[in-house]
Amino acid sequence: AICAGFAAELYIRSVDVERRLGVKLDLLHHAQIASLKMSRKLREASEIVSPPESATQTRPYIIYINELNELRVIYVNTQGQLVEMNRSDGDKEEILGRGIKQLRAHRKGHRLVNYHLNLEDQPSGEKFNLVSGICIRNSIH
Repeated sequence: AICAGFAAELYIRSVDVERRLGVKLDLLHHAQIASLKMSRKLREASEIVSPPESATQTRPYIIYINELNELRVIYVNTQGQLVEMNRSDGDKEEILGRGIKQLRAHRKGHRLVNYHLNLEDQPSGEKFNLVSGICIRNSIH
């Protein structure tokens, strides 16, 4: 009975660890997709409007002008979606990622934007953070 109880406890713990690992992998996947889509958008930017180069604080959004001279904003909406809004086209939105709790961005130079995506799975409470950066290639300066 003691051995059976011990084996059952080990089995329950292994199932829990496997479930949490699955949730972490899902969060990683969502973070990678969101980061890839955001990087593709920013790579074609001609100018980063915000966050400003000299800012000491991070911002919860990135504002840029693309190669078509359209003003675009990337932010996290209230549904936890990473969204790109085209301010030049009637605030048309495109979802870049889901399950995003927070976006923080800052500039390291004229062409370099660093960003931090914070993801969280609400039911399990598991969290994942992704830090990355992108260098825009079409700078007008």
